[in-house]
Amino acid sequence: MPGKEATSVAELKKASLKEQFEAIWQAFKTELRYRPNLISLSRIPLGVLFALVWPYDSLLAAMFFGLGALADFLDGWLARRSDKVSLTGKLLDPLADKIFMGIVWLVIWLPLVGPGLIVVRIGIEVGLMVISVKHHGLLVAYRGKLEERFTP
Repeated sequence: MPGKEATSVAELKKASLKEQFEAIWQAFKTELRYRPNLISLSRIPLGVLFALVWPYDSLLAAMFFGLGALADFLDGWLARRSDKVSLTGKLLDPLADKIFMGIVWLVIWLPLVGPGLIVVRIGIEVGLMVISVKHHGLLVAYRGKLEERFTP
């Protein structure tokens, strides 16, 4: 695969981790400016805004959460509709989901359960990601949004 650009996710999955990383980095540099990928990235600051306003105004926080959910729908819809489905988007969308929902989960549950359970939850997520990368490479099969939405 060296010296040759990956043409598909399936082909890239067969490459070594170093080759996967190099291909992902090249794709990221060119595809980040695609509108759907920018929408995916917007979910991260929306999560931060949610965290900042949650203690003071739960209605405004709910609005930021709603905007994040809308952005989650729009990025994929726009990517497919505008033919801008990209490797960067396929990696960025689930990552932005994890960060956005992780922030929301942390802000809501930390006062209720304390830091111990939060550390366990983060450890589980990191462990699952490490196992996935070890067994499947950087490009893991998309496991669906239901798992993320309904896992406490």
